[in-house]
Amino acid sequence: MSDFIYVLVTLVSFGGLAALVGVIDRRLAAADDLEEPAAAHTVTRGTAPEVEA
Repeated sequence: MSDFIYVLVTLVSFGGLAALVGVIDRRLAAADDLEEPAAAHTVTRGTAPEVEA
C-alpha cells in the first residue's frame, strides 16, 4: 500500500511541474507579443542614424 502512495505522489508532482511549465510558457509568450518588432530598430543600408550633438 505504501508503494502506491509513493507512485501517486510522484505522478501528482510531475503533473504539477508540467502545469507550472505550461503557465510559465504562456506568460512568456504573452510578454513576447507586447514587444515591438526588431525590424523597427534596425538601420537599413544607405541610411545613417541621427546623432544629436
